[in-house]
Amino acid sequence: MKRYTITVVISALFVLLPNLMTGQQREAFLEQVFLNHPDIESYNELLEAYRIEGLTGNHPAPLRIGFGYYPGVPDEIGIKRTISASQAFEFPLSYIRRADLNRDLFELNSIEVESAILAILIEAKITAFDYIAASRRVELLREKEAGYSDLRSGWNRMLEEGKVTQFDYNRLMLELSRTRSEIDLLEASKESMMSDLNFYSGGNGHLLSGAGYPDYELPDLEMLLSEKRESHPEFILHRQEQITAQSDLQLARALNMPAIEIGFNSEMVAGKRHTGPSVGLSVPLWTNRNKVRFAEARLSAAGVHAEAATDRLAVRTESDYRYYSQLSESYDRLYGIYRESGSDQPALRAVSEQAITITEYISHMDARYSALETLVKLETEIMKLLVRLYDHRLLEKVIQSSVNR
Repeated sequence: MKRYTITVVISALFVLLPNLMTGQQREAFLEQVFLNHPDIESYNELLEAYRIEGLTGNHPAPLRIGFGYYPGVPDEIGIKRTISASQAFEFPLSYIRRADLNRDLFELNSIEVESAILAILIEAKITAFDYIAASRRVELLREKEAGYSDLRSGWNRMLEEGKVTQFDYNRLMLELSRTRSEIDLLEASKESMMSDLNFYSGGNGHLLSGAGYPDYELPDLEMLLSEKRESHPEFILHRQEQITAQSDLQLARALNMPAIEIGFNSEMVAGKRHTGPSVGLSVPLWTNRNKVRFAEARLSAAGVHAEAATDRLAVRTESDYRYYSQLSESYDRLYGIYRESGSDQPALRAVSEQAITITEYISHMDARYSALETLVKLETEIMKLLVRLYDHRLLEKVIQSSVNR
């Protein structure tokens, strides 16, 4: 009988005391996700493709070489032969503006790739927290199962002695069976989550075995928003879209400038040769029509979109911050009530002495374990909120940790 009381105390300590586990398992797992996730590998290859793409289009048009052969009519006037070579050059400012645009486009693509990788890391970390929560709930239920098993052995003897009714004994067996079914469901859920974690990390999901939650100190909301505006990929992305749109506008204006064509021509007719250079201008009267207006409209749209997106991200952060505060208050309040409720020993002694019925005892234990499971759920939800609130630090931290190793 005493074992049941001891295991309940262990459960409370396991869930409620500060996490003494080191964070090395979690960090090592996220490093493996960063290094082995198939999508992250494809994003890195895509980024290299973007880098190469940024090197294209910054050079003059192809060199044009022409040959001509014109038989005379009548034959007596001879044959005319021509050779020509020409090279067209855009206005020099156009090359500078196009290089600027390619550089800004690559920066934009890099930020988009960072955002995608960050989303993968967040998903992996939240799944890891779900796995940790499921592991904790399994521990609680196994200890609850052990307590009911201890009661069953004692109550089996009491049933044979006629001290308890068959109804009370059946009630205990049903509760024991229900607890075991909940354990089976959670174990199946853990296996499913472990499959996902192994996929994310290249088969290194085992690194989370025994891992706990990290310790966080949440800063002031304004400080948090300031950090995000400076370093969060989503915030930076919309600023970069404006910069890219501005570069596109500058290129469109530069393309309105005339291009120059330099060539060398040679003609041979009836034994006579005419050779010399040629120079010409190409004025874009129609080819660039409305491109400047379009680029200006895109720049204006990018500015409006950036402002709206930044406001939306700030509102989401503020909402998560308030939700975190509310959940933290709920956790502290429930934890305080749980501690004040005392141990399970009086209830265990009372049911052993038949001062209370097995139904009352099970109701009491259900309330106790429901409180513990709720604390686990609250703590998990708080951790997920903190992942989103601190997501701007996650990618940099994982990259730095991988480099240091």
